[in-house]
Amino acid sequence: MKQIAVAFTIALLLVGLALPVVVTQVDAASGIPTFSVVSVAPGEKVTIQTDNFPANKTFLVLIGEYGTLGKGGTPITTIESGKGGAFQATFTLPEALKKNEKLAIRLESSTGGYYAYNWFDNVTITSSSSTSAPSASAPSTSNPAPKGYTGIPTFSISSVDAGKKVSITTNNFPAGYDFKVLINKFGTLGIGGTQVATTSSGNGGSFNASYELPAALKDECRLAIRLESTKGGFYAFNWFDNPVSGCKNTTPAPTYNPSVTFTSVEVGVKVTLKASGFPAETEVKVLMGKFGTMGVGGTQVASVKTDKNGVLAATYDIPSALKEECQVVVRIESTSGGYVTYNWFNNFASGSTKCTTKPGYYPSDTGENRGLPYMTITAVDKGKSVTFTAYNLPANADFKVLLGKFGTMGVGGTEVSTFSSGKGGSVSITVNIPASFKDTTPIAIRIESTKGGYYAYNWFNNK
Repeated sequence: MKQIAVAFTIALLLVGLALPVVVTQVDAASGIPTFSVVSVAPGEKVTIQTDNFPANKTFLVLIGEYGTLGKGGTPITTIESGKGGAFQATFTLPEALKKNEKLAIRLESSTGGYYAYNWFDNVTITSSSSTSAPSASAPSTSNPAPKGYTGIPTFSISSVDAGKKVSITTNNFPAGYDFKVLINKFGTLGIGGTQVATTSSGNGGSFNASYELPAALKDECRLAIRLESTKGGFYAFNWFDNPVSGCKNTTPAPTYNPSVTFTSVEVGVKVTLKASGFPAETEVKVLMGKFGTMGVGGTQVASVKTDKNGVLAATYDIPSALKEECQVVVRIESTSGGYVTYNWFNNFASGSTKCTTKPGYYPSDTGENRGLPYMTITAVDKGKSVTFTAYNLPANADFKVLLGKFGTMGVGGTEVSTFSSGKGGSVSITVNIPASFKDTTPIAIRIESTKGGYYAYNWFNNK
């Protein structure tokens, strides 16, 4: 399972809004499904090129407004992955979106929890843009992307020489950057790992490289690997099985799942927020930007530290340039370690005719501020049950509850319950822990809708 940078909430999450987009690993040498945009016929069609797709799966193709990740988009067609790996496909744009300047496109499997998403300019393009995979980052706000570069860098694991080295293949790397290569225990996202090399991206795009495993980690059954640029804020990460004889099957270190929600909004003046899931006493920047930007390149409104519990609760003024925006994005990113989350809020009074809400996002209990689904753990009865509260659920959706091994984010896990979201908003649920997990800790928990692609996940200590 690929780890997340935040959620994707993909956060993701994610939950919450680290924007957790995660997928099941096919084998030790595979990566996450991704796709790039090959060409666009403006207002007519888009052609994509896939990579690392699982074999013999049916994928639903969705196209939606930019900033939605394709969630809740217009269903276009279904396609079969066949032998998997790489293939090209062309899709017709939905009539209602043909005039949009930017569009999101998403492929999600009907079984197995696989998906990938991307976005494209609905104008003629000549170069591809990388998938918005969870295992990478756009450039930092202080170092904009090089001219002409779009998307985010990703890489897949091409081979493993157990206990000795790992080989990777990159995709959509920016040209002319030096990347530190870090290897660490599984579950860390590679953050704070042992630096084993510095790699130049050269002409960018795709290249192959091999790295020696650190001596202290050669006996670990599973490892995380991370590439992060020495400037510009680019990074990507992945993990691989290291099947050495007698390897140490240790419990992975816990990961952090940042998320941010909003307590109140004074329209055009200020917003009160609560962020959690960060490491304790971590320096973070708080940024605000226009809807659809994920806060990247936004106006910095604060530089503060999280508390001893990794929480930040504060009120911030809305920057003057954003006071008239109908929706505003808040992004919180750590100054080191790569932790990030974002969310957005409606910056208009209830009943306003000036603004309309964007599709693909769901109301909170108040109905005023909106965001993606996320969940928190409220109680654990060791080996017997776990209680959680899910927030920002769409109305009238059926959800499955899945439990899985820590680090899987619950993808492909054991189904333990189902529930309906009713009127939407928040729902509190208690589910039984099956016998196969009663002595397991930590445990990943995931909720995912039976249609529509809505989900959130978290993890808990079974203690």
